[in-house]
Amino acid sequence: MSTATIRGPVLSRPRGNIARTATATDSPTPTVNRDAAIAARLAGGDAEALRDAYADHGGVVFGTSLRVLGDYQLAEECTQDVFMTLWHNAASLDLSRAKLTTWLMAGPRAGRRGNASWAASP
Repeated sequence: MSTATIRGPVLSRPRGNIARTATATDSPTPTVNRDAAIAARLAGGDAEALRDAYADHGGVVFGTSLRVLGDYQLAEECTQDVFMTLWHNAASLDLSRAKLTTWLMAGPRAGRRGNASWAASP
């Protein structure tokens, strides 16, 4: 585990269901609109927007990371890295090309391919 200090908002472990499944009553429009608003706020440097993104998507990112990596601690590190990457690259986020969830899932997919430092198990 790295001893480097990460600068940015502090995120806590996701609460509730780790992986949320869509139901028939879920509508994509409110999520897309909320994600667009969060992305705009992130681009403006709003730390609360990162907390909102984490509240909306942290459980799914963590659940996917845990499934892909098979290790709780590595999944936590992956989830943190994904959201810190979002924070640092928010200005370049283009939701006209992909949903926020798609962008966030790039971290766990990179872990599966072994392209991230936390994915290299000792």
